Amino acid sequence: MLLNLKLALKDLLNAKVQSLLIIINLSIGLVGFVTLLNFKVAIEDSIGAKSRETLGADFGISARRPLPESAVADIEKTLGKFEQKSIQLETLSMVAAESGISRLAQIKAIEPGVFPFYGKVELDPDRLADIHELNLGPNAWVYPELLTQLDLEVGDFIKIGQGQFRVTGVVVNDAVAGVTTGMAPNVYIDYAHLPSTQLITEQSLAWHRVVYYMPNATEQELEQWQTQLSEDETIPEYIRSYTHRSLSERTGRLLSYLSDYLGLASIAALFLSAIGVIFLIRFYIAERVKVIATLQSLGFSQLRCFLIFLLQIIFLGLLSGIFTLIGSRVFLDALLLITNELVTNPLSVEYGSLFVLGCLLSSLFIAVVVALPILFQLYNIKPNLVFSESQSPKLKVQPLSAILFGVNVFIFWVMAVLVSNSLQVGSLFFAGFVGGGVVLALIFILILRILKSFTYRFGTTYKHALLSLIRKPVPALASFISLSLGLLLINLIPQLEASLQTEMENPEQSKLPSLFMFDIQDEQVNRIQEIVKSFEAPLHQLSPMVRARLTSVNGSDFEKKKGRALTREEKKEQRFRNRGFNLSYRDSLSESETLLDGEPFSGTYSGDGTEPAEISIETRFADRLDLEIGDVLTFDVQSIPVTGKIINTRSVKWSSFQPNFFVLFQPGVLEPAPKTYLASVGSVSPEIKDQIQMQIVKEQPNVSIIDVTRLVSRLMDISKQMSLALKSMAALSLLVGFLVMFSILSHQVRDRKWDINLLKAMGSGFGFVKKTLVYEFLTISITASLLGSILSMITSYIISSLLFESIWVFNGLIPTATFIAVNALTLFVTLFTANRYLKKKIIL
Repeated sequence: MLLNLKLALKDLLNAKVQSLLIIINLSIGLVGFVTLLNFKVAIEDSIGAKSRETLGADFGISARRPLPESAVADIEKTLGKFEQKSIQLETLSMVAAESGISRLAQIKAIEPGVFPFYGKVELDPDRLADIHELNLGPNAWVYPELLTQLDLEVGDFIKIGQGQFRVTGVVVNDAVAGVTTGMAPNVYIDYAHLPSTQLITEQSLAWHRVVYYMPNATEQELEQWQTQLSEDETIPEYIRSYTHRSLSERTGRLLSYLSDYLGLASIAALFLSAIGVIFLIRFYIAERVKVIATLQSLGFSQLRCFLIFLLQIIFLGLLSGIFTLIGSRVFLDALLLITNELVTNPLSVEYGSLFVLGCLLSSLFIAVVVALPILFQLYNIKPNLVFSESQSPKLKVQPLSAILFGVNVFIFWVMAVLVSNSLQVGSLFFAGFVGGGVVLALIFILILRILKSFTYRFGTTYKHALLSLIRKPVPALASFISLSLGLLLINLIPQLEASLQTEMENPEQSKLPSLFMFDIQDEQVNRIQEIVKSFEAPLHQLSPMVRARLTSVNGSDFEKKKGRALTREEKKEQRFRNRGFNLSYRDSLSESETLLDGEPFSGTYSGDGTEPAEISIETRFADRLDLEIGDVLTFDVQSIPVTGKIINTRSVKWSSFQPNFFVLFQPGVLEPAPKTYLASVGSVSPEIKDQIQMQIVKEQPNVSIIDVTRLVSRLMDISKQMSLALKSMAALSLLVGFLVMFSILSHQVRDRKWDINLLKAMGSGFGFVKKTLVYEFLTISITASLLGSILSMITSYIISSLLFESIWVFNGLIPTATFIAVNALTLFVTLFTANRYLKKKIIL
């Protein structure tokens, strides 16, 4: 074994450049993958270790209506002994300063006691929050941005509903805030002072909660109680129970989505890296075919030759692991810096022995898995190849190698599904990536054949370059596919970001409103209309909203999803099946809706109650619940069954920020039901917007108002942070693609040293040889950058138009910049590599 190791290391030292290229290709491809694995671990650790801080307790129950005392007693009987509990209520409401300036805030009313049970709320100046302080009077703690927005100082009064509260603290660290879009800053008040606000009515949008401190309960017990309560038919269905972990998973959904899609980009980089490594290892072994044949003629068995090269791969894999360790540490720190702006509890990673071991083992595993199909081709080498006239006899692919290549493709698919946490998304990505590679390869071959038919029109130099490409298509294809797919990824993300930004910020095309109002009571509708009209502003889509619960479909009980969902699709279906429903009614579709299938409403319902009313349902909602036109749905509306029949499906443009619903009834059915109203105020000047908001808050303080402009700005900030992370991973893919091309280019120039030597011996000047190589590789890079950019445009159009149903906007800056950069780098690398061999003496 020591002799084998000695031979393996000596051979690697004799091929320093090739060894280094393999190490660099593998390590850079692995940097993204290892970074994303540790990023997922950081999210899981945050969800696990900090989940109690996110809830502030171990277990909780909640509902959008007051919790009946009898139901709470039954639940607490199931839970058994708990040390403490805290009664809470959360609602969105306008908060106004004495100057009249108002902003939307998340009101958190907490019962006096020790809360949070885990974590802490820190106030400025540096002191821990004491909930009892809120009970001393009508006091409030506010987030610092609310002070800025309302021009307040500690000690000033704010109006919440009909109540006046004195600001006694500024929250600078809120462990129980979780992941937030920043739609509304938090305001803490005492639960006992909530009635003075007069905010809470039967139809108010509020979350009533009781959370429990159960430090001795195990995770299994908590999950068991959650399952038991969800299946207990004596507990009202509108009451939801949750553990600290299940709540933290919901609040961390934003980061989980980002992690999953970053994972796909990392898989793409790893796949491109594997292409380069396969090519380099194959040519590394191909150059040593005669050496292997010589060893066999000296008595080395095929197995021993196999083990020597396997030791080389293991050594290269471990060295790649060291580079991966350094690179992923830097990349992960940068990723955490970006994403920690999206969370209140920063993510962190421990760079300990497990991190080091993970880098080394993952690098070793990928290196061996990628190399094995090529290493098994060594068994085709026979001692008689020593007498072959060819300088480098070709390796033959045997059935076992083909099977192992198939296994590698299967592993790639499994990894795509696992990192995306979605069978559908992972499979689509896999099919698109592999299918895209095949299509690109076919297009490139077609382009070469077309150019070949016109070679007589080209000059000698380009004709020679083109014929070199045609004679050796495999290296050219590997370079072309790697660059094209890398450019597709890096151009796709900015293109989608441009479309999203235009969709959310361009009011002329997307008709973005200035204000969105909810919690409007029946008796307030007329006055709200008068206020908006007095400012000559348009009031759009005044829409009633009725809370309901789906009880049956076509006469069969509607089943909720129970158990633990594993994939993204299962989680979505479970959320949709287990949720309550907001119903509405109107006689026609709005501007943000499009009829897809079926017939429009026939008018106002004229039946006697025995015939089902007409229902329109949003198409994706129908797909998730497996509903179709003709299905009869029964809803429980305040304990009264309401039946309707689906007569059409429609698409909804949710980014319009208009009142929209999954389920619409025709008029004449839901009017008697208890309801609140939603409405939007059309685009107006900032001054008019502020005046409307101030007047509504002054007269109707319970009405909640979202400043859509501010919300869109915050959403765009989040989008840019996520986009930056995605761009970084896409740039890594492009870097891998370029390294693959550099590796192949270096090898091709080295492989053609005899051709270069022959051209020089025949009298060809340096200029001719340089131009030949430049034309050859610029043909690859120009074609790859053009097709990669075009494919990114097509893909972004499909995603924007069909998947997001949004405006598609062309952004030509990034494709132009990447086109220039890639081809400039190609030119530089080609000249640099060619000069190394052109300066060598002619060997005759």
